[in-house]
Amino acid sequence: MTGLLLEALAGASRRGGRRYRPRTRIITAVMALALSLGAYGAWAMRPPAAQPAGTVAAPSQVNQFNDLIARVSVVDEIDPAPGYERGCGTDKQTGQKEGCVFGPAWNDPASTTGCDVRNTVLAAQLHDVTFKPGTRNCKVTSGWLIDPYSGQRITLSQTQIDHVVPLHRAFDAGAWAWSAARRQQFANDQRNLLAVSAHANQSKQDLGPGEWLPTNTAQQCPYVVRYLSVVVAYQLPITTSDKAAAVAVCGQTP
Repeated sequence: MTGLLLEALAGASRRGGRRYRPRTRIITAVMALALSLGAYGAWAMRPPAAQPAGTVAAPSQVNQFNDLIARVSVVDEIDPAPGYERGCGTDKQTGQKEGCVFGPAWNDPASTTGCDVRNTVLAAQLHDVTFKPGTRNCKVTSGWLIDPYSGQRITLSQTQIDHVVPLHRAFDAGAWAWSAARRQQFANDQRNLLAVSAHANQSKQDLGPGEWLPTNTAQQCPYVVRYLSVVVAYQLPITTSDKAAAVAVCGQTP
């Protein structure tokens, strides 16, 4: 770059006559090359571009994971428990009332907002949210997010609310023995609720980490950490296959 500067100065000084106005041309050349040097220096000093997120967990996630995995109970299998019935209506075939074992959907008795839990989660986790007029900002009508399970951009119509620890799995793992109030609290606990794509939510069904993980590898460890946070808080066990899958995506050392 120094050579270019000297060459430009020499070239400018060789141009005679009124048309080129040597002093002005020299100053102009110096300023242009100084700007170029500054741009080059800024380019050379810039930090390296961020690399795409992969399967290696961040140190903070690893630390949180290590704490949680040390506290969770592990069993070989989670056996089915009789009596699970999510619906709260009336069975059309038998005419009998459904079990409603986790209480009415999206109804948190502890909430004082007047909004149902589903719309509360949508409003908190979607971007550019709009509400239906006259609903006191309780009814979400549009919005979008990057689906944590697939990494794809989705809109409200493509979104469902996932129970990270599925209700049926929690019931089998021990929630069957809880009071009705505790089960309703669990079903509406926002630590366990995530806005995701309907397609991913339906593919997951009632599976744990040992059978299902997000296809978005960058979110596998955060998903596992969230799953473990919930089961530890509610003293529910995971299976040996759940633990093996969790260690595979979160157990790396920084």
